[in-house]
Amino acid sequence: MKNINIIKSIDLFIFKQIDSITQTAEYQKVSDAYSGLEERAQEAVKVILMIITLVFPILFLFIFWSINSAKKEEIEIKDKLINTANALIQKQSILRTEERRILSMKFIDSQNSLKNTITSSLSSAAIDGAKIQISDFQSDDLDGLITKVSAKLSFKGLTSSDLISLFSSLGAKLRIKMDEITIKKNETTNNLDGLIDIHYFSKDNSAEEER
Repeated sequence: MKNINIIKSIDLFIFKQIDSITQTAEYQKVSDAYSGLEERAQEAVKVILMIITLVFPILFLFIFWSINSAKKEEIEIKDKLINTANALIQKQSILRTEERRILSMKFIDSQNSLKNTITSSLSSAAIDGAKIQISDFQSDDLDGLITKVSAKLSFKGLTSSDLISLFSSLGAKLRIKMDEITIKKNETTNNLDGLIDIHYFSKDNSAEEER
């Protein structure tokens, strides 16, 4: 319906221009010259004028349609880019939320760093860091600048209260995953000795900023 209105507007514009031209002296000269032509020549001129009259609106409409289609396609591409960007932002937000839930706050890639982080956390619970030992340390680089640290944490001479504080520090504070927990009671001292397989996930944010 819109295309029909455009064609009508083009036709009205052309007819107005034709009316304006017919009122000029130059048109009268051309008209006189046309009248002086032979009949065959006049027919040829009529055909040419008819072709121009038909082709010009169609050509104009085609150009308008091409420009409009290009603009429409450009808008659709921009909409897709915006939707894609919004989807990526949403996924990144979800990823950051999951990272905060799973990853530990401090980046660790060495045994000394792991030992110092754990003993520092335990000091607030008045647990002697000398009772904690780290062995079989292993560090693996994962995708997304994430490092997985695995090790064995052995403890000796802890009370039941100390053991609860140890689990709280490892799990709640440091977000350390614990597997295969072995606990033995020392019959002589009534204290607890044991071994825990631990896994620590952290992200090197400094390396991400350098990218």
